[in-house]
Amino acid sequence: MRTTHRDRLHWAVTLTVALVGLWWLLGGGEGLLYGFIFAPLAAGLCAWIAPGRLPGLRPLALLRFATLFATRSLAGGLDVAWRAVQPEMPLQPSWVRYPLRLQQPVARSLMMITISLTPGTLCARLENDTLLIHILSPDMKDGIFDIEQAVAAVFGDHGAGRHP
Repeated sequence: MRTTHRDRLHWAVTLTVALVGLWWLLGGGEGLLYGFIFAPLAAGLCAWIAPGRLPGLRPLALLRFATLFATRSLAGGLDVAWRAVQPEMPLQPSWVRYPLRLQQPVARSLMMITISLTPGTLCARLENDTLLIHILSPDMKDGIFDIEQAVAAVFGDHGAGRHP
C-alpha cells in the first residue's frame, strides 16, 4: 500500500499532539515552549521515515493497555525486588515458547516490547509465529495472554482471539 502525503501529515499531527502532551505531563508545564518547537520537528522526521499508515488506535483500549502495563510493571518490579533480597533467591529461570496470534506487525512489536519491559520477563526472539520468552519464575508466564489481549484490543487485531 502506497503512503500518501495525507498519511504522512496524519502521522506528524498525531505524533506532535502526543509528544507535546507527554512533554507537558513529564515536565509539569516547564519548558513547554521547547516542546512546541521540538515535538513537531521530531514528528515530522518520524512521518518522513515512517513505513506506512498510522495504525488505527482505539483510545479506551489504549488506556486499558497503559493501566495494565503500569500495574504489571509495578507488581513485577516488586516481585523481582522481593526475590532479589530473599536469602534463597526463589528463582526458577526458564524459557517459554508462546504461540503469538497477533497479525499486525506494529501489534507484534508492541507485544514484544511490553514483555521485555515488564520486570522478570524478556522477549528474546520471534520465530515464525512463536515468541521465545525468558522468565524468572514459572508464574510469570500467566500474564502473557493478558498482554496479548490488551495489545490486540488497542489495534483491533482479531487474530488473538483464543488462549493458547
